[in-house]
Amino acid sequence: MDNSKILTVTLIDYSEMLTENQLKNIVQYIFNNLRETLTDAMPINQNSESIIINANINTVFFFFANWRTHLVGKGIVKDIKFNGDPKIPGNSLEINYLNKYKMKVVVEEVNSFIQKGNEDDDNEWNYKYTIIDHKGQSECLNCVFISCENGTKTFVSVENDININIKIDKMQELSKRKLFVLTGMKEYIENNLDYLNTLGKDIYEI
Repeated sequence: MDNSKILTVTLIDYSEMLTENQLKNIVQYIFNNLRETLTDAMPINQNSESIIINANINTVFFFFANWRTHLVGKGIVKDIKFNGDPKIPGNSLEINYLNKYKMKVVVEEVNSFIQKGNEDDDNEWNYKYTIIDHKGQSECLNCVFISCENGTKTFVSVENDININIKIDKMQELSKRKLFVLTGMKEYIENNLDYLNTLGKDIYEI
């Protein structure tokens, strides 16, 4: 006679014992804990958004680097005070952003050249600056401009480097702000090309 015992394992399907709402709550709890763990392990401090504008890189770059973003919708950027040419590294300006954020902007890096007509694709320029708020917190933004489709279009990418780790919902808010500005800039430039071309490349006064 075999004296060995037979071990029987019974698997219980707890889903049959829980309501649908209880299961949803458990899944949400697991997801939230996983997100918090990942955020702590890999803190988020970078974010980028991009868009393609149907205009030459000259027009797009100088619109941005001369801070003509005050023309794009009410309240995005206003009350601009320049402390020198904003296309020269080391110079600064003061702005009111979204009607509630008073900030100082310091120009860090400008890499561009005049593109005559529709030249080669893949010309890449950048405009890098640091924004400092009233609390002294800062974030560095690097804006990349790439000429494409024989100079008729410009790829624009804006990337944040933030000096503090922020939560996912805050990062999503930053993405929405950048997309709001980029989309507004695209619409304004594409609808006002003739006007912008008459402004000149080196005039930055409001």
